[in-house]
Amino acid sequence: MRWVFRLPRLDTVFRSNGADRAFGVIAAGAAAALLGTDHLLRGGAMRLTWPDWVVVIWCGLSGFFGVRAWRRLWRHGRTPAERFVYDLGVRGLGGITVLVAPLVAGSVIWRMLASAHDSAAWMAALVCAILSLIVTWPLSLWVGFVWGSMMARLGRVS
Repeated sequence: MRWVFRLPRLDTVFRSNGADRAFGVIAAGAAAALLGTDHLLRGGAMRLTWPDWVVVIWCGLSGFFGVRAWRRLWRHGRTPAERFVYDLGVRGLGGITVLVAPLVAGSVIWRMLASAHDSAAWMAALVCAILSLIVTWPLSLWVGFVWGSMMARLGRVS
C-alpha cells in the first residue's frame, strides 16, 4: 500500500481538544481574507457581499466538519476489510481527491480568465484553489470511505 498517505503530525493536531472549532474559525477567516483581497485587487473595496458570506460560512462549517471527519475516518484498518476501507479508500482515494480538487478548480478558473493575465486573475485562481481545498476536505474523506466500503463488499473482502 505505497500510495496511502501517512500524516502523523497532522493527525496529532486534528485529534487535539478544540481542533474542530479552531479549524472552523481558521477556515472561515481564510475564506473572508481571500475573498476580501480578491475584491480589493479587482478595484473595489474590501467588503464582502452576501454571497461571499455564504461561502465564508460554508468554509467554516467545512473546516469544522473536516476535523470531525478526520477523527472518525483517518485510521489504520485492523482486518482485511477495514484495511481496504480505511487504508485504500479514506487514506488513499480520499487523500488523492483532497490534493487534486484544488488543482482542478484553480486551473479551470485560470483558463476561464486566461485572456486577463493580471494579478486579479491569479488571485481568483488562488481563491478558488484554496476554497476548494477547504470545502472538499471532508467530502473527499467520506467519498473514500464509501468507495472503499463498496469495493470491499464487491470484492467480498472479509
